[in-house]
Amino acid sequence: MNTTFSFKRLGLLLKRFFIENKTRELTFWAIMILIFAISRSNITFNFMLVIAGFIFAARQMNYFAYSPRAMHFLLIPATHTEKLTANILITTVYFFVAMIVSFIIGNFVGTYLYNLIFGMHLEPTWNLFDAAGNSIRNENNIQIFWGPTGFLKEILGFATTQAIFTVGALYFNRNSVVKTFLSLFTLGFVLFLIELLVLRIVFNSFSIPHSAFHEIALNNIMIGQSPIFNAFKIIVEVIVYLFLPFLWIVGYFRLTEKQV
Repeated sequence: MNTTFSFKRLGLLLKRFFIENKTRELTFWAIMILIFAISRSNITFNFMLVIAGFIFAARQMNYFAYSPRAMHFLLIPATHTEKLTANILITTVYFFVAMIVSFIIGNFVGTYLYNLIFGMHLEPTWNLFDAAGNSIRNENNIQIFWGPTGFLKEILGFATTQAIFTVGALYFNRNSVVKTFLSLFTLGFVLFLIELLVLRIVFNSFSIPHSAFHEIALNNIMIGQSPIFNAFKIIVEVIVYLFLPFLWIVGYFRLTEKQV
């Protein structure tokens, strides 16, 4: 087989997914439309996006839970890059866009039925990404909570979550969702212990004393104007944005190990 990246094989992988899962996908998105017709809020959207999203991502790489499915997946005539790219497009791009479309349809249907039943004249609400944006002021000095930066952060956060659970499914053959959650919890707990240790060393306490808050606030204003602080902030942001492709690379090498 030609190992050069082929868009034709990538298209066939995507086509294979939709043909094999047509009924399940139509049923799932019909349920999503019903949920959004009942609850038309950005809170419901974000909740379903995260919860259903990482379960969906883990299921797309659960081939290795059973040997026959694993062999079938590995014998598909496509490179690992093409398989991983197809997985990213399905779990991230397709799922995100389909969730937005489902919300729009559910929003219209739910609002129409509500007006029809109760004789109201409400309009569909478009507060989908209100919780994702930064607090900014528009040209009329009115505070709003959504903007391009917030929307991009929403996509980045979602894509990173999908990548984490995809990698988890590649490392844990069975019950990957639970094991990935436990791994994240363990990592969070270790970071929490490190934070407590730092607080103990700096303040001789496991919390920041109230008297120190004012001094910290003043120092933050001074530090925020420091070139060193700004450089450090840029480095942190670069690391955050590079974490997603890092997960994809880890997933690629793990998939290669599975082949071996």
